[in-house]
Parts: sequence; C-alpha cells; structure tokens
Amino acid sequence: MLAGKHASAESGADKLGWQMAIHSYTFQKFSIYDAIDKTAAMGLKHMSISGNVNLLEAGKIKTKPTPGISDEEYARILTKMKEKGLTPKFVNMGVVKPTANEEESRKLFAAVKRASPLWQQAPSRTNSPSDLPAARTRNCGARMAVQ
Repeated sequence: MLAGKHASAESGADKLGWQMAIHSYTFQKFSIYDAIDKTAAMGLKHMSISGNVNLLEAGKIKTKPTPGISDEEYARILTKMKEKGLTPKFVNMGVVKPTANEEESRKLFAAVKRASPLWQQAPSRTNSPSDLPAARTRNCGARMAVQ
C-alpha cells in the first residue's frame, strides 16, 4: 500500500524537475516485467533499459539484445510500464555496440529511436565513437553518451 501512495505523490525529484530513474540492469536476475514491478514498488516513474533485456519465454528468462526485440514484445513492455504508472519511454538505452556496418547501425538506431532519446556506447579498441559518423546519430533522432 505504501508504495502505491508514493507512486502517485509528487516526489522531491518531481518538484525539482528531475527524473529519478533506475536502470533495468539493476534487476539483471529478473525479467524486464519484474524489473518494472520493482521500479514501481519503489515509487519511481522512470527507467532506462540495458542493451540486453530479460524476457519471459515459456516461464523462463531469455536474454535478448534490446534492439532485436519484436514490436509486439516492446508493446507489451510499454503496456506494463503504463499499468504500473511508469513513463512509457525509457530515459536511455545502453550499453549498445554499433558497428561500422551501416545496415546494422540503421537497425540499432531505429530501435533506439523507438525506445529512448539517448543511447550509451562503451568504446573499446574495436568500437570507438569515431567509428560512427555523427550524421548517423543525428539521423536517428537520439543523442549518444559515451561511457
């Protein structure tokens, strides 16, 4: 009961114009649906989503790359967020690893645009921000953060 009262009350973060969010990876041993339940129970209204998401298939957790989930699965996630009083748009998606392959990058950017206004990239020796033309990032309508 207490969590429900907190979820509808204006929080200190709300009063300051902040968005307090929790990353789905915090609940990495649970499905995204359980993560949404736990986020709502804490009274938070915002989430970010990992580059991989834990879905339920035949009652078991199956991890899939977030950009590769179906539109139907994504719609179920958004429906669950709305049912629990969360904002049905993720604060960010990441960490994701774009490649130099333009077709793959376009798929990734389409998924980012669907899910969030911001995506995170963790650079490595084989994958650095310089691998991605700035125009591709702008074309997807999202911002990039380098971790």
